[in-house]
Amino acid sequence: MGKGSKQSQFYKRLSRLRWLVPAFAFLLVLVHQILEHTLLVYLSRWQHFATQLLFYGLLGPLLAWWVLTDTRRRVHETDQAMDALQQAHERLSATSQRLEFLIGVNHRLSEVEDEDELVALILDLPKDIVPSRGCSVIRFDEQGRPMAAIHQGDLAPDEFEAWAHHLSSPEIHLACASCSSMGATDSDDCPLLASTQNSLRVEKVHCVNLVRGNRQYGILTIYLTDAKHPTPREEMLLDALGHELSLALESIELRSRELTMLNRLQHARKSEDLHTQLSQILSETHAMIQVDGAAIFLKEENNDALTLVALHGDLSDTQQQLLETMNQGVCRTNTLLNISDLDQRNQLDSGLRSLIIVPISLEDKALGSVALWASKKNAFGKRHLQMISTVAGQTALLVDNYRLYLQASHQATLTERARLSREIHDGLAQTLGYLTLRTDQVVKWLRAGDAERAASNLEEISLMIEGAYTDAREAIDGLRVKAASESVDDWLEQILTEFQQLCLIQVESNKLPGVQFPSEVQTQLQRIVQEALSNIRKYSGAAHARVEWQKNDYWITLSIVDDGKGFEPEDVPPIAKHGLRIMRERTELLDGDFQIESKPGDGTKVIVRLPNQHHRLRV
Repeated sequence: MGKGSKQSQFYKRLSRLRWLVPAFAFLLVLVHQILEHTLLVYLSRWQHFATQLLFYGLLGPLLAWWVLTDTRRRVHETDQAMDALQQAHERLSATSQRLEFLIGVNHRLSEVEDEDELVALILDLPKDIVPSRGCSVIRFDEQGRPMAAIHQGDLAPDEFEAWAHHLSSPEIHLACASCSSMGATDSDDCPLLASTQNSLRVEKVHCVNLVRGNRQYGILTIYLTDAKHPTPREEMLLDALGHELSLALESIELRSRELTMLNRLQHARKSEDLHTQLSQILSETHAMIQVDGAAIFLKEENNDALTLVALHGDLSDTQQQLLETMNQGVCRTNTLLNISDLDQRNQLDSGLRSLIIVPISLEDKALGSVALWASKKNAFGKRHLQMISTVAGQTALLVDNYRLYLQASHQATLTERARLSREIHDGLAQTLGYLTLRTDQVVKWLRAGDAERAASNLEEISLMIEGAYTDAREAIDGLRVKAASESVDDWLEQILTEFQQLCLIQVESNKLPGVQFPSEVQTQLQRIVQEALSNIRKYSGAAHARVEWQKNDYWITLSIVDDGKGFEPEDVPPIAKHGLRIMRERTELLDGDFQIESKPGDGTKVIVRLPNQHHRLRV
């Protein structure tokens, strides 16, 4: 070892003593000689002997003892430091190996895409730690019930089948669930190593409990060929592996629940009651995160008052008041609230420890909030926060879509009322008004004795009454047709049957090949077909008509053709123009194209073209 800053303290101490001891010995001799030739010169011989014994027999050995004692102490301290350094190096090396192993495990776990791949990896990873003949894993469901065991190892197919049957037996599940030693040798009474079933010829089993919090995901059993395994280092790595695998199983389970939740949110039907949907969503969220309670609050559309629309778990009046107050604050600020220990922040004995409230917001506008709570502190981690935020975001879309659907339904009702009002005013009301005038004239003619003229007008009035009755029947029949739960062919057949019952015009149609429109689209198509048929009955004078569907890669075409008298654009009656305009508007609502082909004496063809569903039919 060299000198300078790199020298150890012990080395420096020895270097100093190497010079100090001779110097001190020389000084001791010098002092004695001075005293000997000055103060002690008159002493007798035995007195001189005593002084020499004092200086050289006592002080010299004391000096040597002090030096050797200090050196011994330094050597002991150095040995202790070296031992501590060696232990630290071993711990650091073990930690480094553990980290290196866990990094590799996490890398492989990050590539897992589904539960089957994860189980296969669970059975494969232990062989990287300890020599083994195989591994098995017994999974537990959310209720703690054992599932079918899965095994991997050096077995022939027939042996493997027998071993898998052995592992799946109730005796194995019961023994593993109640085992506390988590290991056994072939001399122990372990059903995994039963002599009649030990096809793997193993001497020891080591079990790893796959558990996270209160949730036990399974038991991983490693079948060892050497009873001396595993070593302390291997046990440490197996414990670390069990922790990582438990975390991976928890993540897979949470991911599966998230996908189920999002799938439910995305496929929620508008016709369902919103409160029912929110209650189901909250129930699944409650089960997914496994908390004590959860609630959803929604704001009224016209004010900021909060309403509790869904609740899972028990709440006292005090707890509910506390939650409502906190949810109002979250909705007012539109910011998340996460409290890890509520008892330390609130003087009320609320019984709640952890609380998280996430706003249900859309475009920076709070629609409500989702609240979850637990009786233990620090119950919500980063993963829970991400999950709840996702649920809140999807719930915001669901609430907004439901409200828009209600608004659209209300608007559609108003529009349909307006259409009926126009039809009654332009058709039935004018006809009844005209009939009133004609009947008054007939009464006058009868009083005047002009019976022949009155009779001829009565025949005209009868025809007009029959036409008004037909119009009324047509409007009522149109309102009865339902599109939401029927196919196009079903409601089209109903419309054509009722149309042919009203008049003598024969109508043919073909079936729409392999297309199912949304109910909103079907409703608009119904009205277009009804309006076109009504125009045929009233104005065309046709004997035959045809409703025809055609489909290609880009368009779906609906054609309504009659063999009537046709028309020129300037000859269209005002009432019929109104009907044509309504049909065009309905087609444009479907992002479609509306055309009419007609000329006098050659009939009329109404053409409605809609984008194919493969190119997203927009409503």
